[in-house]
Amino acid sequence: GGKVLQDKVSLMIAKRRFRFTKDALRERNAVMFSPPAAELPGKSLGVFDEWDPTRVACADLLNNPGVQAAFFVVNMCNICLLAVQPATESAGFADEEGEPLPYAGPHNFYFIFQLFALLVLVAEMALAVVARGLVRGPYAFIRDPFNILDATMFVVTVSELTMTSIGWTVSIRPLRLLRLVKPAMALHTLVGCRIAVSVLHRSFSQYWVCALLTLVVVITFAMALIPPYAGKLRARCVLLGADTVTVMETYADPTRIHPLIPDTFCDAGGLPSPSNSTCPAGSVCDPVYGAPGGGYEGYDSAFSAILSVLLSSMGDGFATEARRLPQALPDWGVFGQAALTFSAFAVLWVTMHVAAAVTHASVIDCEAERVAAMLPPEPAPRNAPPREGRGDVEA
Repeated sequence: GGKVLQDKVSLMIAKRRFRFTKDALRERNAVMFSPPAAELPGKSLGVFDEWDPTRVACADLLNNPGVQAAFFVVNMCNICLLAVQPATESAGFADEEGEPLPYAGPHNFYFIFQLFALLVLVAEMALAVVARGLVRGPYAFIRDPFNILDATMFVVTVSELTMTSIGWTVSIRPLRLLRLVKPAMALHTLVGCRIAVSVLHRSFSQYWVCALLTLVVVITFAMALIPPYAGKLRARCVLLGADTVTVMETYADPTRIHPLIPDTFCDAGGLPSPSNSTCPAGSVCDPVYGAPGGGYEGYDSAFSAILSVLLSSMGDGFATEARRLPQALPDWGVFGQAALTFSAFAVLWVTMHVAAAVTHASVIDCEAERVAAMLPPEPAPRNAPPREGRGDVEA
């Protein structure tokens, strides 16, 4: 009798534990679409059963929101790093003396972070395989399309690291952007994000009109050969590059091609400009675009005003649709959504300004030593004494 009672008590405890674990895991994983460990019958990999400590620990780690957030942050950082990584990595690294360095090495932080992101991805896949199983079961690893996506990203990463290390450039890195689909699909479980997505969908036509107007403005500036932010944000000294020397030797009138290469056009001899006195020897300020009071500085304010009007219109469309959309949030929630949206548009506005400023101001700084190194040596006078280390000079 005591044995039967003990078995019944153990069964009741197991059922309560099963129910508690099932409900808790469902509640914790409602956002990340991870199945609870209690709904994974059978053995994982033929070794770990449902209540095996290793399998339970892997399921807890995989379903932990903090761990999921860490995986997501590493993935986002990897994607951002890929966005700024040079297209030809194998030819983009050299030491101080100009000697090329191998791509796979401790000097290449791109390669180091790629390895770190790869290890994190392998850890996430290993947790999923142990917790859910590989083939058998409704939640097996291969039955989840996101797991197949992770496996594809693993193959892509290994292929890219291998190909780049031997000097080949591959263009499969954009496939990693597909990993953003998983967290993006979780937005429907958040009330605020669900309202924001619905409002964006309703006001998409207005955003499309604003995008077309922006494209028209940019094309208009491009057809007129007028770069936005041509004056105030680029009043810097520039150097005489080899491409400019070729252009100046080809064309007698340099003003014909001046608007096409505003970042490198310069004259080492010095062109008449009120800003020449601020530059060191061997370089001058851009005589048209960089001169104070001249060039196309007025278009900077016009371009900024156009961007401001378009972004303000998009924000107004969002606020209008948010007021029309029936939702369960209180008034402060609606205003909070509107405030976040306007903040996002403000960040976008500032980002576009900064990006344009950095793009058009990315010229070499005015350093007298670097300028002298780039310029060809001056011919010696006919009666000058011979220079040291260069032999005699014919009279």
